[in-house]
Amino acid sequence: SMQSALPYTHAQHLARHFLLGITLPVGEGRSLMIEQLDITQRNGRLHLRATTQGSFKGTIYVSGIPHHDAATDQLILQQPNIDLKKDNLLHKTAAWALSGWLKKKMQSLVNEQFHQALAQLRQDLEKLLNDMSFLEVFSLQAEIKRLKLTNIQLEEEEMQMCIQAEGYLGLLTSGEAKPASN
Repeated sequence: SMQSALPYTHAQHLARHFLLGITLPVGEGRSLMIEQLDITQRNGRLHLRATTQGSFKGTIYVSGIPHHDAATDQLILQQPNIDLKKDNLLHKTAAWALSGWLKKKMQSLVNEQFHQALAQLRQDLEKLLNDMSFLEVFSLQAEIKRLKLTNIQLEEEEMQMCIQAEGYLGLLTSGEAKPASN
Protein backbone atom coordinates (compact mmCIF):
# COMPACT_ATOMS: atom_id res chain seq x y z
CA SER A 1 0.00 0.00 0.00
CA MET A 2 1.05 3.60 -0.48
CA GLN A 3 -0.10 6.93 0.84
CA SER A 4 -1.25 9.37 -1.83
CA ALA A 5 -2.58 12.91 -2.06
CA LEU A 6 -4.88 14.33 -4.72
CA PRO A 7 -5.08 18.14 -4.77
CA TYR A 8 -8.60 19.44 -5.36
CA THR A 9 -7.32 21.39 -8.36
CA HIS A 10 -6.21 18.10 -9.94
CA ALA A 11 -9.46 16.33 -9.00
CA GLN A 12 -11.34 19.22 -10.60
CA HIS A 13 -9.24 18.97 -13.75
CA LEU A 14 -9.93 15.22 -14.01
CA ALA A 15 -13.65 15.66 -13.36
CA ARG A 16 -13.88 18.41 -15.98
CA HIS A 17 -12.07 16.23 -18.49
CA PHE A 18 -14.56 13.40 -18.02
CA LEU A 19 -17.81 15.31 -17.40
CA LEU A 20 -17.84 18.68 -19.20
CA GLY A 21 -19.98 18.68 -22.31
CA ILE A 22 -21.74 15.44 -21.42
CA THR A 23 -25.45 15.55 -22.27
CA LEU A 24 -27.68 13.61 -19.89
CA PRO A 25 -31.21 12.62 -20.94
CA VAL A 26 -33.82 13.80 -18.41
CA GLY A 27 -37.04 12.15 -19.46
CA GLU A 28 -38.61 12.17 -22.89
CA GLY A 29 -37.23 14.89 -25.13
CA ARG A 30 -35.38 16.64 -22.29
CA SER A 31 -31.72 16.78 -21.43
CA LEU A 32 -29.13 18.73 -19.53
CA MET A 33 -25.50 19.36 -20.31
CA ILE A 34 -22.77 20.00 -17.75
CA GLU A 35 -21.17 23.30 -18.78
CA GLN A 36 -18.95 24.08 -15.77
CA LEU A 37 -17.77 22.04 -12.78
CA ASP A 38 -15.98 23.13 -9.61
CA ILE A 39 -14.74 20.97 -6.71
CA THR A 40 -13.88 22.29 -3.25
CA GLN A 41 -13.77 21.08 0.34
CA ARG A 42 -15.54 22.72 3.25
CA ASN A 43 -16.22 21.49 6.78
CA GLY A 44 -15.06 17.94 6.04
CA ARG A 45 -17.31 17.56 2.98
CA LEU A 46 -16.49 17.47 -0.71
CA HIS A 47 -18.52 20.09 -2.63
CA LEU A 48 -19.28 19.95 -6.35
CA ARG A 49 -20.93 22.79 -8.22
CA ALA A 50 -22.15 22.03 -11.74
CA THR A 51 -23.57 24.68 -14.06
CA THR A 52 -25.94 23.16 -16.60
CA GLN A 53 -27.67 24.07 -19.86
CA GLY A 54 -30.59 22.48 -21.68
CA SER A 55 -33.98 21.57 -20.25
CA PHE A 56 -32.60 22.25 -16.78
CA LYS A 57 -30.62 25.45 -16.94
CA GLY A 58 -29.15 26.32 -13.59
CA THR A 59 -26.64 25.25 -10.96
CA ILE A 60 -26.52 21.95 -9.13
CA TYR A 61 -24.76 21.78 -5.77
CA VAL A 62 -23.76 18.34 -4.46
CA SER A 63 -21.83 17.66 -1.28
CA GLY A 64 -20.90 14.60 0.73
CA ILE A 65 -18.11 12.60 2.30
CA PRO A 66 -16.15 10.50 -0.25
CA HIS A 67 -15.83 6.83 0.57
CA HIS A 68 -14.61 3.84 -1.45
CA ASP A 69 -16.92 0.89 -0.85
CA ALA A 70 -14.59 -2.09 -1.34
CA ALA A 71 -17.48 -4.59 -1.42
CA THR A 72 -19.10 -2.93 -4.47
CA ASP A 73 -15.92 -1.21 -5.75
CA GLN A 74 -17.75 2.10 -5.93
CA LEU A 75 -16.71 5.60 -4.96
CA ILE A 76 -19.69 7.04 -3.14
CA LEU A 77 -20.58 10.26 -1.39
CA GLN A 78 -21.85 9.40 2.07
CA GLN A 79 -24.46 11.72 3.60
CA PRO A 80 -25.12 13.38 0.21
CA ASN A 81 -26.86 16.73 -0.07
CA ILE A 82 -28.13 18.16 -3.34
CA ASP A 83 -29.51 21.61 -4.07
CA LEU A 84 -30.85 22.89 -7.38
CA LYS A 85 -30.85 26.56 -8.38
CA LYS A 86 -32.90 27.12 -11.51
CA ASP A 87 -32.59 29.90 -14.08
CA ASN A 88 -35.62 28.77 -16.08
CA LEU A 89 -39.09 27.80 -14.91
CA LEU A 90 -39.31 24.36 -13.37
CA HIS A 91 -42.01 23.41 -10.86
CA LYS A 92 -40.87 22.50 -7.35
CA THR A 93 -42.25 18.97 -7.77
CA ALA A 94 -40.28 18.49 -10.98
CA ALA A 95 -37.14 19.86 -9.30
CA TRP A 96 -37.61 17.44 -6.41
CA ALA A 97 -38.02 14.50 -8.83
CA LEU A 98 -34.98 15.66 -10.80
CA SER A 99 -33.01 15.84 -7.55
CA GLY A 100 -33.52 12.11 -6.85
CA TRP A 101 -32.79 11.15 -10.45
CA LEU A 102 -29.74 13.41 -10.50
CA LYS A 103 -28.25 11.81 -7.38
CA LYS A 104 -28.45 8.39 -9.06
CA LYS A 105 -27.17 9.63 -12.43
CA MET A 106 -24.26 11.58 -10.93
CA GLN A 107 -23.33 8.57 -8.77
CA SER A 108 -23.35 6.41 -11.89
CA LEU A 109 -21.21 8.91 -13.84
CA VAL A 110 -18.74 9.30 -10.96
CA ASN A 111 -18.36 5.52 -10.65
CA GLU A 112 -17.91 5.05 -14.38
CA GLN A 113 -15.15 7.66 -14.46
CA PHE A 114 -13.68 6.38 -11.17
CA HIS A 115 -13.38 2.86 -12.62
CA GLN A 116 -11.70 4.19 -15.77
CA ALA A 117 -9.23 6.27 -13.76
CA LEU A 118 -8.48 3.38 -11.37
CA ALA A 119 -7.98 0.97 -14.31
CA GLN A 120 -5.56 3.42 -15.92
CA LEU A 121 -3.68 3.87 -12.63
CA ARG A 122 -3.47 0.07 -12.24
CA GLN A 123 -2.04 -0.29 -15.77
CA ASP A 124 0.43 2.57 -15.27
CA LEU A 125 1.68 1.16 -11.95
CA GLU A 126 2.01 -2.32 -13.41
CA LYS A 127 4.00 -0.99 -16.38
CA LEU A 128 6.22 1.11 -14.09
CA LEU A 129 7.01 -1.92 -11.94
CA ASN A 130 7.60 -4.21 -14.94
CA ASP A 131 10.02 -1.69 -16.49
CA MET A 132 12.22 -1.54 -13.36
CA SER A 133 15.63 -3.22 -13.31
CA PHE A 134 18.53 -3.16 -10.85
CA LEU A 135 22.23 -3.60 -11.61
CA GLU A 136 21.24 -4.94 -15.05
CA VAL A 137 20.58 -8.28 -13.36
CA PHE A 138 17.35 -7.99 -11.43
CA SER A 139 13.97 -6.98 -12.77
CA LEU A 140 10.48 -6.96 -11.40
CA GLN A 141 7.50 -8.83 -12.72
CA ALA A 142 4.19 -7.40 -11.53
CA GLU A 143 0.56 -8.17 -12.06
CA ILE A 144 -1.84 -5.89 -10.21
CA LYS A 145 -5.28 -7.47 -9.95
CA ARG A 146 -7.03 -4.75 -7.99
CA LEU A 147 -6.53 -1.33 -6.44
CA LYS A 148 -8.63 -0.04 -3.60
CA LEU A 149 -8.71 3.23 -1.73
CA THR A 150 -8.91 3.40 2.04
CA ASN A 151 -8.76 6.11 4.68
CA ILE A 152 -9.91 8.96 2.43
CA GLN A 153 -9.32 12.17 4.37
CA LEU A 154 -10.32 15.66 3.24
CA GLU A 155 -7.61 18.19 4.03
CA GLU A 156 -7.63 21.90 3.25
CA GLU A 157 -5.97 21.67 -0.18
CA GLU A 158 -6.10 17.95 -1.02
CA MET A 159 -7.69 14.55 -0.46
CA GLN A 160 -5.35 12.10 1.21
CA MET A 161 -5.85 8.37 0.84
CA CYS A 162 -4.14 5.03 1.08
CA ILE A 163 -4.00 3.03 -2.17
CA GLN A 164 -3.78 -0.71 -1.63
CA ALA A 165 -2.69 -2.99 -4.46
CA GLU A 166 -3.55 -6.67 -4.65
CA GLY A 167 -1.71 -8.94 -7.05
CA TYR A 168 1.67 -10.50 -7.69
CA LEU A 169 5.19 -9.06 -7.53
CA GLY A 170 8.19 -11.22 -8.45
CA LEU A 171 11.92 -10.64 -8.66
CA LEU A 172 13.59 -12.06 -11.78
CA THR A 173 17.31 -12.54 -12.36
CA SER A 174 19.15 -12.63 -15.66
CA GLY A 175 22.71 -12.16 -16.89
CA GLU A 176 25.72 -11.55 -14.76
CA ALA A 177 26.03 -8.88 -12.14
CA LYS A 178 28.17 -5.94 -13.13
CA PRO A 179 30.36 -4.36 -10.48
CA ALA A 180 29.07 -1.10 -9.17
CA SER A 181 31.05 1.89 -10.36
CA ASN A 182 32.10 4.70 -8.05
